[in-house]
Amino acid sequence: MENHDTQSGAAFDPQEFVANLVHRPGVYRMYDEDRNLIYVGKAKDLKKRGTSHFSGLAKERTTMALVE
Repeated sequence: MENHDTQSGAAFDPQEFVANLVHRPGVYRMYDEDRNLIYVGKAKDLKKRGTSHFSGLAKERTTMALVE
């Protein structure tokens, strides 16, 4: 299943997304393919958290289920 940006409808590119994150604290949201909010998280470093989610090395099943 292909992921799309919730606003533009363009295909989601995890590498581009992570490249644009900043090394600052913040809150992030994950949506399903129907644009329903499925997760809200917080991070001390958004870039590190985003990298861990989309690197393919995430070990927790719940994390993998969210980013697939």
